[in-house]
Amino acid sequence: MLSRGQRLRSAVKWIPMKASLANKSFRLWGGTALSVVCLILAFKGIRLSEIWKVLAQTNYGLIILAFSTIIATALAQTVRWRLLFYPRHHQPRYSKLLAALLIGQMVNIVIPSRLGELARAYFLWEIEGEKRIALTLSTIAIEKLADMGMLFLLTITLLPFTSLPSPPQKPVIASITAAALLVALVVTLQKDGLLVISKHVLKFLPESAQAHIAYQIGLMLDGLKVLRCWRVNLQLLGWSVLIWLLAALTNYITFLALGLDLPFLAAILLLIVLHIGVAAPSSPGKIGVFHYLCILALSTFSVGKELALSYSMILYVIVFLPPCISGAFFLWHESVNLRKLEQAVAKAKVLSGGPL
Repeated sequence: MLSRGQRLRSAVKWIPMKASLANKSFRLWGGTALSVVCLILAFKGIRLSEIWKVLAQTNYGLIILAFSTIIATALAQTVRWRLLFYPRHHQPRYSKLLAALLIGQMVNIVIPSRLGELARAYFLWEIEGEKRIALTLSTIAIEKLADMGMLFLLTITLLPFTSLPSPPQKPVIASITAAALLVALVVTLQKDGLLVISKHVLKFLPESAQAHIAYQIGLMLDGLKVLRCWRVNLQLLGWSVLIWLLAALTNYITFLALGLDLPFLAAILLLIVLHIGVAAPSSPGKIGVFHYLCILALSTFSVGKELALSYSMILYVIVFLPPCISGAFFLWHESVNLRKLEQAVAKAKVLSGGPL
């Protein structure tokens, strides 16, 4: 028989696991419900004959060109990611970075839990033989910060031309982005001080846990060294601008393929709406959510619902098919099945000190 204290400790130990399972279940069912609702709204009142007519009249030569911009975007993301490993002499090879990047994108598409970054970091470590997942995750964090900055700049650029987002949201977006940039700057310049503070905070934990967590914190802070070099920062800005312009160009070329006479700013607005909207939990592949967001964004330019839905269906294939096929190819090339993929993500969580 277990004592009352032992039973209490046993119950407490299971609380985080139960909370995690409950959260995953909520995200799965809540996301699926959201996708179903969006699908219903997207197809409500749609005449399928009009959809087929639009698809039959589409310029598929331009669709192929749009696919090429997706490839160009992935290559630009690879170059930017490698830049974030500066000034280390063990910078990963471009081919391995591209493989890890595409695997991560595929995981984010097919698994609605945003585990792509962990999978991406693990496979880069697995391929390169560097047990520095926390360091790799810090480069991904900087990458996300750069994308936040670009999202903010593009939104501010669109404000004089559209009513989205509304003016009250402008200071909110500015505050969030500024705060994130300020934190990154402080962390970069005060690495030693933050390490000392972390040691004091962690002193209540067991010595083995202290050493592991302090080591991982040190690696992540070390990864932010890149922000101290202005030359690298300028290159980071340049590649980030190129990546977002290529993504907007994908939208714009797809406009042309369907005969939509819309300005390039419409492609940027659609990019912003999709980037923010698909961040919400949904079913695998963002089915429904992606399509309805396209309809909403294009409705601001008086595009009919049938035409907007047709556009969303074509853009969906253009955006999601290449990373899924490429990621699956690299998984096959590395002899990785779904079970091994799950084990890889779990191992990445342990080595990085927790979830991203």
